[in-house]
Amino acid sequence: MTDNIYTPQLKIMGARTQTATGYLFTRRRLVALDNNTLEPVVARWCYEGESDKSVGSSFIDTQPQKKLYVTAENYMGRVPLNVSNIDGNYFAVTARKNDGEVTAWGLTTCGGVPPVSERNHDVVGFATSNQSMCALNAQGQVFSWGFKTQTGEEMAVPESVAALTDIISIKGTDSAMAALRSTGQIVAWGVKINGAEVPAHIDALTDIVDIQATSGAFAALRASGHVVVWGSEDEGGKLSDELALLSDIVEIQSSSHAFAARRANGQLIAWGDPAYGGLLPLDIAVLTDAVQITGSLNSFAARSASGHVVAWGNSQPVPAHIKLLDDIVDAQMTDTAVIVLRANGEVAAWGDNTQGAEVPQSLNNVVAITASSNAVAALKSDGRVTGWGKYSTDGLALSLTDILAVYTNRESFFAIKNDNTLVAWGNKGSGGDTASVPADLQGNIGYYGPSGKLKVMGAREQYNCLVALDTETLQPVKALWRYEGETESTEAIYFVESREFSKLYVSQHNYSDVVRLNMKNISFCGPCDFAAINTMNEAVGWGQASSGGYRPVGTRNENIINIAHGASNYCALNKSGQVFAWGNQTSGGPIPAEISELTDITRLCSSSEGFLALRANGQIVGWGREYYSFPIPEQILALTDVIDFYRGSNCFAVLRKTHQIVAWGNLFFGGSVPEAISSMTNIKEIETGVGFTALTSEGSVVAWGDSGTSDLSPEIAELTDITRVRNLGHSAIAFRANGHVVAWGHPQYGAVLPEDIATRNDIIDVQLAGNTVIGLLTNGKIVAWGDKGSLAYQVPENLNNVVSIRASTDSVVVLKADGTVITWGNSQYGGDSSLIKDKLVNVRAIYANAGGFCALKNDNTVVTWGHIIPNTAGETLVPATIQGTLSYEATDN
Repeated sequence: MTDNIYTPQLKIMGARTQTATGYLFTRRRLVALDNNTLEPVVARWCYEGESDKSVGSSFIDTQPQKKLYVTAENYMGRVPLNVSNIDGNYFAVTARKNDGEVTAWGLTTCGGVPPVSERNHDVVGFATSNQSMCALNAQGQVFSWGFKTQTGEEMAVPESVAALTDIISIKGTDSAMAALRSTGQIVAWGVKINGAEVPAHIDALTDIVDIQATSGAFAALRASGHVVVWGSEDEGGKLSDELALLSDIVEIQSSSHAFAARRANGQLIAWGDPAYGGLLPLDIAVLTDAVQITGSLNSFAARSASGHVVAWGNSQPVPAHIKLLDDIVDAQMTDTAVIVLRANGEVAAWGDNTQGAEVPQSLNNVVAITASSNAVAALKSDGRVTGWGKYSTDGLALSLTDILAVYTNRESFFAIKNDNTLVAWGNKGSGGDTASVPADLQGNIGYYGPSGKLKVMGAREQYNCLVALDTETLQPVKALWRYEGETESTEAIYFVESREFSKLYVSQHNYSDVVRLNMKNISFCGPCDFAAINTMNEAVGWGQASSGGYRPVGTRNENIINIAHGASNYCALNKSGQVFAWGNQTSGGPIPAEISELTDITRLCSSSEGFLALRANGQIVGWGREYYSFPIPEQILALTDVIDFYRGSNCFAVLRKTHQIVAWGNLFFGGSVPEAISSMTNIKEIETGVGFTALTSEGSVVAWGDSGTSDLSPEIAELTDITRVRNLGHSAIAFRANGHVVAWGHPQYGAVLPEDIATRNDIIDVQLAGNTVIGLLTNGKIVAWGDKGSLAYQVPENLNNVVSIRASTDSVVVLKADGTVITWGNSQYGGDSSLIKDKLVNVRAIYANAGGFCALKNDNTVVTWGHIIPNTAGETLVPATIQGTLSYEATDN
């Protein structure tokens, strides 16, 4: 279970907020760091299902039952944090495994045994009493285990509560539980005097948004900003009339027998037992800048916006030297000590030295502190932990490394490592022993939350780059890529398409599902004519009817596996090996009868005015206008060992089983292969533009055709580490094994690499937009070189998380990991998508030609725009009968 370790570029540290019994509850502070420098990073924090984002290098976790997503500029993807997955009561601990099931250990009489319940799945939250546990699952159901939780016993979940499926949070006193429903209502059970009996006026409320608890009472915050309380009056269950009228409460915290609350104006209030912090001193009552409250057994501490700290209740006074501190970013408490974290990573404390006030000397670089009732653990930015108080970390230095978060129950600590394992220390009887952690939990409890599911993005077009992502992190992951019918896989993050008309299977050792991609199913011959293969494997079309923009009819239009396009017409191939054409028949002419009768065609290729077909016997046939490479020379037709073919500019080239090249057509653009190249028997693949470029099995390149793109410098000709070539038409880019790129061809088309580009080793794909080359980097950023005056050169600022790039004439479209699209460049050719921006979401692939773009979405719909037959948004309207029928992923097994 530990081999799927997720290590993000952006590192998040700190325990998520725990919702355990009463005053053990504390809102936790999380931090964002650069994983290499360990320096703070300004990040965006957003809960699952919400759009509001908090910005900062730290974050106070207020909704631990929700996944939390963290992103930052210049960092690829997003970091998903699991829901709070460790909690505990006085002497037991419970933990949520990565599959959503919970387990428990510690004192068995306090719930320290794994629960047995059909509801033990998809758990998102916990509550505890002294001796029992309660869990909430994503279906809004609760279940309990531990002391007196059997049917008929006082802590058992009543049938009326068990029937509910809309519970969103739970909280416990020493011997009662309360649950908040999505309706804003409260239900409770357990011992009446400790909060199980909800008063009628509170029971009728439908606007409760939060619940907190002392040992024997509950306090609920209403959406109106009012507070209501019930339970033991001696433990905070009674509120004065004056406080009950307040309508600006934003936060409630508890000690064992009292509550404290923060108002929107920064003032504090308190109620309950004065000996436990229920009486606010006058000098603290006048403060107006409180931002955080922390509770302990019998006292409170509050942090102000100025970075100072105050305390009241049964705690010792704040020492003078700590009163002077103005850089406090967090405050945590044991029963008898207050521990504060400073912005510089140092820790200060006061109170009982035996319970956390005696901070180890030279402690620094601390990013988070966690306190139990009598000890403290400090998490450092390098992943090490230092503990002191009743339970120290002496002897655990080798184990406490690579830690991401430290959780606690009353007497013990539990540290989650990056490898999804736990280290425990403290009171062995309450679970504080690593040896007592359930074996099925080790390696199965993650701080981060990768989904274990793959997502593939990118257009299925020849030579285009596809990428595999984790669906939760939206970060690229290494995957296994295999075409249908093949037995061997290619392992890579980015995959260069070479057989777009075969289905493509993508999997990963640690991911459960296989992503099955449909063959290329969208094609457009001109700027306003489209053809596609729908989910019923039929050819369909839209756009200008005169150029094939309609659904072809005929008995052969079934089980389509390949569509090729000319300048204004299309030709389709079905599984029976037959072809048929539609559109402007003057572009290449009708299919000759002898070819129409064939039933062994396996692939199609086209020029602007003609088509080639490869037969199962290794022969090729073709038809089209004479100027455009037709008729095919007899010596070419006689070949029986063709394995691939390539379209050039008014010429074609074929690759034979002998790995030799043969070409014909326009001599200027490569219709004749030089003897030195035609005699080679090590050609691996061919790229086409206005000339041809071939990659050999030894990692070298050769070129012929257009003099500008076939003239290789000696330095490039001598290279033997080229892994792939991108022919951009009038220039070519070669990718080397060391990550660098080299270029040749016409200088005005990006063939001259600027120094900052030539020295890079992180370019993974390139596209040509007019006279500008657009490069995609491994970090999701974009670079450009070439014509600085072109519109395509003006890359938007702060563009990141890009996973795929496409280009038309002087226009660029990039697809981001979250499925959104950014465009720039010449608006005539798709560079402006502002009027259809709301439609360009959940996109999986972008298809392009010289005039515009077509986006294929998750819901099997498409959006097209650019130099096309436009409506007011510059968008071609796709017939409703086609929308929803074009699938990126295959549905077959």
